[in-house]
Amino acid sequence: MVPDPGRAKTDTVVADDVHDVITGHLAGRVRATGKPYGSSFAVHFVVENGLITGFPTSRTGSPSP
Repeated sequence: MVPDPGRAKTDTVVADDVHDVITGHLAGRVRATGKPYGSSFAVHFVVENGLITGFPTSRTGSPSP
């Protein structure tokens, strides 16, 4: 897969003292076939004492138009 830097977008950032969540969408093309792909993402960072100590993620995929 070849990510397209111009097709990565951050939609929302939510943060408090310990939890930060970023949502967005990214897209690119499969190198072998040239077919497009797209995926929404949500990343949850756990921050303690100024350091990222965890980052469980969830994702859903959907074809690009």
